[in-house]
Amino acid sequence: MKQEDKTGKSLPLFRPENISRNLLRLLFIYTLLDLLASLLGIAILFIVQGILMTSLRLAPFWKPAYNLNALLSGNPVIKTEFHPLSLPWWHIPFLVIMISLGLFLIGLGIWVLSNNGFWEQNLIYLWLKHN
Repeated sequence: MKQEDKTGKSLPLFRPENISRNLLRLLFIYTLLDLLASLLGIAILFIVQGILMTSLRLAPFWKPAYNLNALLSGNPVIKTEFHPLSLPWWHIPFLVIMISLGLFLIGLGIWVLSNNGFWEQNLIYLWLKHN
């Protein structure tokens, strides 16, 4: 896909500096989400990691996951276009394992929250309680 500048010269739509900036923004947001989730507790961290892992694996094939990653990356061009990728048969087992692992983490986080409650899984609370 190409754009034209004022002189009519063809310009690449995805410039390397924009891709680097958007990738760094995406990595910063994921790191921030991980830090906030770890402050809230191990169960919340499991849930957030499961959601991020699953959405990253499904983004090339499923529009809601694609839109979530496009929103986090901040690239306005990516938000408007979605073309699902075809998947070779030998990638399907790996994709199923990774999505299953993400769903397992979400289920494990919910199980820990339901069995122990919010305060008993919060690492800061447990540390302060024992000191």
